[in-house]
Amino acid sequence: MTRCSHPDCRATDQGKVKQKLTKNTAENVRGEELEGKTPTNTMLFGTPSKLFDGHEVENAFQSFLDTGYARRCWFAWGEHKREEGVDPDPKAMYYARIQPQNQTTINKWSGHFALLADPARYGWEMEVPDDVAIELLTYKLICEARADTLPSHDEVRKAELAHRYFKVLKLAGAFAFVDESSEVTMDHLHQAIKLAQESGVAFERMLSREKPYVKLARYIAESRSGLTHADLHEALPFYKESPAARNAMMNLAMSWGYNKHIVIRKSFAEGGIELFTGETLKKTDLTKIRFSWSDHMAYNYNADEGPFDQIPMLTQAPDLHWSNHQFDNGHRSEENVMPGFNMVVIDVDGGVPLTTVHELMKDYVFMTYTTKRHTAQENRFRLLLPINYTLELDKEDYRQFMDSIMDWLPFATDEGANQRSKKWLSHEAGTCHVNMDGQLLDCLSFIPRSQRNDTYQQKMEGLQNLDNLERWFAQRMESGNRNNQLLKYAMTLVDAGLSYTEVEESLLSFSARLPNGLSADELRGTILVTVAKKIHGQP
Repeated sequence: MTRCSHPDCRATDQGKVKQKLTKNTAENVRGEELEGKTPTNTMLFGTPSKLFDGHEVENAFQSFLDTGYARRCWFAWGEHKREEGVDPDPKAMYYARIQPQNQTTINKWSGHFALLADPARYGWEMEVPDDVAIELLTYKLICEARADTLPSHDEVRKAELAHRYFKVLKLAGAFAFVDESSEVTMDHLHQAIKLAQESGVAFERMLSREKPYVKLARYIAESRSGLTHADLHEALPFYKESPAARNAMMNLAMSWGYNKHIVIRKSFAEGGIELFTGETLKKTDLTKIRFSWSDHMAYNYNADEGPFDQIPMLTQAPDLHWSNHQFDNGHRSEENVMPGFNMVVIDVDGGVPLTTVHELMKDYVFMTYTTKRHTAQENRFRLLLPINYTLELDKEDYRQFMDSIMDWLPFATDEGANQRSKKWLSHEAGTCHVNMDGQLLDCLSFIPRSQRNDTYQQKMEGLQNLDNLERWFAQRMESGNRNNQLLKYAMTLVDAGLSYTEVEESLLSFSARLPNGLSADELRGTILVTVAKKIHGQP
């Protein structure tokens, strides 16, 4: 048999706590100090945001943990969840609350705890049997072994886990006291261990809570209107006042949203006031591509969606007008555009062979169909590209979005495709080609006023001395991929019908303008040899 006499245990039970726990800050004195022992052993917060406010309260809490209080505290995190599809019954709730046994239970436990507070029970001692003590030490070794696997910088987690066994001992003793037992039983110990494990889960959730910049990103994404710095400062206590601090937080929010399907856009209102808007993007389902169609140019547009590989049923139908947007009341006009699209449409009116486009776009899911003006000499067709997210862009943002995509494409296109209310005509006699083997076009780089678009635009500025086709291949020239992309560029020119001399001139010029291009001799001894064989039909 053993008795617990650890000084830390006695100090906590007797209320010997430091003033740091009873005062949040030096300026916030909660009253005069009382002589004697006044236990302060509970911190309760109505909602997580009251504690994790990203500001003074959260900072103070983190300071307590860093000081070492995590090894002495129990943690809990509760959530109220209603069953989906189950409506509460007020009548049943009322009668459940007025049941006589409710008051009986309350009276039973209040009376029991009143008896436990009898001064005669002061100094109550209880024994810990050997088997219980061995079980506790086993749990201690397990906790310490788990703590050793944590990285050395994770001091708060390591301290809480390594000392968790001692909290278990004190709680087991409390359970035994409530049972008025003179012995800590194995049941008391196991109950304490179970609660300690649940406390550890709650503690882990607290430590892995959302950072302030994550809360900022979510808040902006959930707002449906533009927000100023003043709006954010008023709504979010952690939003900094100094320009440098808030800009740093905003950049972190944008960066975090980058991989979480959240896009935050920045614009300027009159007077240079910054406005922030955001949205949580929905991934595109290729079986639910959005469009609308009608047999009239302007009216009776039916909102519809369907699998991308079945779009030819629309584009090859006789005399139908269609759009990649849907319209309120079926009236096709800019004012009636309904938010949300997940496919872009490009008009190509000559200048590039259809087969060349198929080769260039083979890494993407796409579709082409020829128009009425298509000829063997002048290929005229439409290119349909599903994008990886459903976007909601206004008139101006959509124009900039489409302009960026058309600048990115390696061939000339019709600029009229940058209008949201644009419609196209089906062509029953046209030829259709569908490629489902590639990836969806990543639209994030083209969304105006987003961090990713800023990065993309800076990258494109360095390629302004190149034409569309050259930029297409220059962007793909990663380490170890330069020769292959130069070869693809040259073969694209061959497929477009250029002569050897024209291909040579274009290839030498393109390579010379690259920061890591090949010399003329290297090109003539490798890529241009392949070009010559291709032009002359040699294997």
